[in-house]
Amino acid sequence: MSEEKKKKRIKYLNRALLNHKKVDLNFLKSVTFLGIPREYKLRPLVWKLLLNYLPPQVSLWEQTLKENRQFYLDFKKETITPKISQLFDKMFSPNGLTSFEENEISEEIENEQNENFLDKETFYLLLEMYHDTLRTWAGDGFFANKNGKNNQNKTTMTKTDNKNENEKKEEIKQIKDITNDKGSKEEEDKGKETEKEKEKENEKEKEKEKENEKEKENENEKEKEREKENNNSEKEEDNGTIEILEQNHSRALCELLFLHSQINKGVGYTQGMNDILAPIYFLFANTNVKDKQFADADSFFCFVNLMSEIYQFFCFEIDSTVEGLNAILNQVEDGLKRYDNKIYKRFKKLEIAPHDYCFRWISLLFSQEFKKYQLIRLWDSLFADKSRFQFVISFSIAMICCLKEKIMKLGFGEILESLQNYPKDIPIGRILRKAVDVSEKIKKK
Repeated sequence: MSEEKKKKRIKYLNRALLNHKKVDLNFLKSVTFLGIPREYKLRPLVWKLLLNYLPPQVSLWEQTLKENRQFYLDFKKETITPKISQLFDKMFSPNGLTSFEENEISEEIENEQNENFLDKETFYLLLEMYHDTLRTWAGDGFFANKNGKNNQNKTTMTKTDNKNENEKKEEIKQIKDITNDKGSKEEEDKGKETEKEKEKENEKEKEKEKENEKEKENENEKEKEREKENNNSEKEEDNGTIEILEQNHSRALCELLFLHSQINKGVGYTQGMNDILAPIYFLFANTNVKDKQFADADSFFCFVNLMSEIYQFFCFEIDSTVEGLNAILNQVEDGLKRYDNKIYKRFKKLEIAPHDYCFRWISLLFSQEFKKYQLIRLWDSLFADKSRFQFVISFSIAMICCLKEKIMKLGFGEILESLQNYPKDIPIGRILRKAVDVSEKIKKK
């Protein structure tokens, strides 16, 4: 994003948020959908509004925050009993909970020999959350335990296939040679005016093709440069988070997951909820000093509200209903058929179904597919979607279409590898633009 665009975007965001008695949510959504610049300090406020944590009436914000934060503290004190807190102390101590300690406690609980710990069901629930917390953003460092403990589960990514790009460059070179040869021939045979005109037209067309290729290459280079800048900024900001690790973000994440499971026992806890919660907590833990101390309380309410809207992604009982995940996956397939029938037919021929690759994308709101700042940018658009999460369908189709070259020439296994371990070198901006195009064209058809 250019500096001019950033300033313009920030100007519109300020217009939406500041100097009003009531925030115009529709206007805020339309601006946020285009993306919030990373340096804009009010993104946490935008998310709180879009996730219905704060009301549009500005005069109610202070009281709403005060009451909710107090409710959270009371609920946490009531729910996280001394026995649970004792287990958390062991889990998130500098050395963490060792396998030996884990087995020892499990055995004592199974034999009902340890009165200092808790009931079997709660223990195994907390143990599952504990291990999922250690896997959250593995290798990033933010959710590492105080001793830096964080399971490394990095996925091996496929390298970008440059063969097609090289072929294009070779074609351009051949075109250049041909046009040079033809140019010299025209000088020798000036009498053939008709052929000369045709040759000129061909030259113009080839020059246009060459210019288009250069424009594409330049755009790709710009995208990569922007991504490189983002990654550098990300490293700088990551280094800045190490100093606040004393807050023990991994423990906060685990506590929040447990509290949510207790306030919403109908949904409970399912692996993957940690990936939904992580970006919200990260954003609120890296805000201004005044609000940072309430990161867990604010994250709790935003997470509860978000889960109430996407609960069907985690309820296997309703997968086959019109609200369930199967229905959404069918919409992805139907949308792909209408937007790019060639890819659709290719998938049908190879018997590749949305369940094979798209299930995780949608159920976790793409939280395992992108780096955290790319994901936060994507969630700006998802939260601002006026159709409320219908954009996930268009974005899924866009992710597929951005791999079209690979899909049309690779086999079943290689295609699935690319879809299930989505390439990290595809700029998020390119996918978002493609998703908007998908959304607009599907509506017209």
